[in-house]
Amino acid sequence: MGVSRAPVRDALLRLETEGLIESRRDGRYVITLGSEQIESLYAVRRNLEGLALRLAVASITDGHVAELQDLVAGLRSACMDEGTESFARWDVELHARLWDVAGNAYLTRLLHAVSGPIAMVVHACSAERAHRSDIVSEHEVLLSAVAARDVERAVAAIDTHLRCACTRLLGRIAQVQDTA
Repeated sequence: MGVSRAPVRDALLRLETEGLIESRRDGRYVITLGSEQIESLYAVRRNLEGLALRLAVASITDGHVAELQDLVAGLRSACMDEGTESFARWDVELHARLWDVAGNAYLTRLLHAVSGPIAMVVHACSAERAHRSDIVSEHEVLLSAVAARDVERAVAAIDTHLRCACTRLLGRIAQVQDTA
């Protein structure tokens, strides 16, 4: 392909850092997320995003709220798209923006460290068009709490959203395993 080994090695190392591939003795492999890994990922995510929301709500501005409203509007309009890419992109961007608003570089770095697997599972959840309106509603409840600067309601909303997302994903895995 006319590419030297260094950029390929660097790309593989980056994918491994993002948690999308794993090294084994005989090479590198794309990760597979089973039920146990998904439950572990969401347990970490609920705690980290809960902390991010506590920090974000404490310092949120009207400008931030307007940005978040635009992101939720984008998610809502992508709800009707045939493909999953647009919906998943809006979802991931909304969460990442909340992480940034939190203003804690260490926390943001930790969240970005698991963003690869998070993006994988968000994409998988987005494939289920039947659940998209539920996902949009969960984000609207979250945004309402953030806009009201209600920390406890915002943390409860993100926890509910992530618990529901985990349950939907585990249901999808069970469904795929039943048909296999």
